[in-house]
Amino acid sequence: MSQNRKKGFSLLKGLLLLVIAGVIVVALLPEYKESAEKGQMAEALMFGEGLDAAMADYVAEHGYPKGKNVEFLGTTPDDTLNMAQTLNSIAPNYSASKNFKYQAFCGEADGKEYCRWWAWSFDKGYSLFHETTKDEDRYECWIRNDEGEAFCNMLAAEDWIVEDDR
Repeated sequence: MSQNRKKGFSLLKGLLLLVIAGVIVVALLPEYKESAEKGQMAEALMFGEGLDAAMADYVAEHGYPKGKNVEFLGTTPDDTLNMAQTLNSIAPNYSASKNFKYQAFCGEADGKEYCRWWAWSFDKGYSLFHETTKDEDRYECWIRNDEGEAFCNMLAAEDWIVEDDR
């Protein structure tokens, strides 16, 4: 006596596999989102380092500009800053990548000479800021909403100042 057994998955087994796969995806999604955000933050920090170097070179060669700002994005000093070619100019003194808007300039106000850059995106929940003067370097992460808090706190472990702007 032979039995005819069907080979393959039954509908119930297929649905069970879909449910298990869905649970795994839902469980891993927050880790994926955090990992993606860390990569985007790394982009902003990389651009910031490039801006720091370009502004330091400019100050070493020309000194701090007196009574005005020299912009390093959008319109650049002598259009020589390679960073501007990587970013998209969106206004006379702002540029953007896929993930952030940037502003960078050196100047002087109230006798204080400085170079500054910002990286921000209002939907990310945080903004990054760096200011260099003759006396200090100040790195700040501004929390814009609850999602940005974890990323600013991560930078606080690297001696960034955290400002809560919620």
